[in-house]
Amino acid sequence: MEIEAEASVSEKTVVEQGYREPIEADIELVSEVAQVAKVLESTEKHLEEVKRDVDSVRHSVESAMKRIGIVYKLSEWIGSWKCCRCKFNEKGVCKAWKLADSAVEELKRELGEECLVVVDGVTRFRVDRVPLLGALCPLFRPRT
Repeated sequence: MEIEAEASVSEKTVVEQGYREPIEADIELVSEVAQVAKVLESTEKHLEEVKRDVDSVRHSVESAMKRIGIVYKLSEWIGSWKCCRCKFNEKGVCKAWKLADSAVEELKRELGEECLVVVDGVTRFRVDRVPLLGALCPLFRPRT
C-alpha cells in the first residue's frame, strides 16, 4: 500500500508541475503531419510568388494609369485650344456634329448629360464641357 501512495503523490506532483507523459503517435500520423507541413510550405512559397506577381501587376497598372492621365490631360489642353479656335464652336456648342438619337443615351451615360445639348431639335456636343473631343475632331476648321 505504501507503494501505491507514493505513486499517487508522484503522479500528483507531475501534474502540478506541468509535466506530462509523452504522447506516442504511430508512424502514419507522423508521416501525414510531415506531408501536411510540406504542402503548407509549398503553399506559402506559392503565395509569396503570387504576391510578387500581384505587386508587379499593380506597379504596371499604376504606371500605365499615370501615363494615360498625362495623355488625357494633354488631349484636353489641345482640345480646348482647338475648340476655342474652331469655326464650328458657337458659345461652347459644336455645330459640326449632329448626334443620332441612337447614340444620345449612350453618350449621356458615358460623358454625362451636361456634355450634350439640344439646339433646334438636334443633339450636339457641349465642347466647353468636353474639350477632349476637340483634340480628336476630324471636322476642325480654324476661324477665318
